Amino acid sequence: MQKITQKARRHLGAALAVGAILALAAPAMGQQVTQDWNGGYAGVFGGSGFSGSDVIYGAWGGYNARLQDFVLGAEAEIYGYRPSQADAFAKVRLGYVTNENLMVYSTLGVGACLTCATNLWLGGIGMEYNLGGATSLRLEADKENTAGSPLLSGPGFLKAGIGWNF
Repeated sequence: MQKITQKARRHLGAALAVGAILALAAPAMGQQVTQDWNGGYAGVFGGSGFSGSDVIYGAWGGYNARLQDFVLGAEAEIYGYRPSQADAFAKVRLGYVTNENLMVYSTLGVGACLTCATNLWLGGIGMEYNLGGATSLRLEADKENTAGSPLLSGPGFLKAGIGWNF
């Protein structure tokens, strides 16, 4: 199994700290603007590999359906990293709404390396916070690997993005 570097641990620790601050600050901000977590959405993101050496950038779009405190979604994602690698995925998300402005979720998907013709799969966890109205922030940690290989032995990415719900 690939070791997680000290730099990657700092990135993940910072990401979790930001998420915790947002979750705790939501009621204190006095805003009653809530997200219903239903319908279409799209967004852009940037981030880095767990190793700290890869810069990642991309976009996502999808559709959510809220079932009481749970959210089920389908999503398409495309991103690039390294000098010339691009991947695309079809993913499902299962989320839990912890308060009306914060959703934590897990994701699982299948895809392909667009520049090397390899089938891939991906798994991850994340959180999404509604800033008010149609805008939200997302933080997601993913691992991917070639189809048929253990997921945890592949490269990992920490992604932060901004999205719009419509």
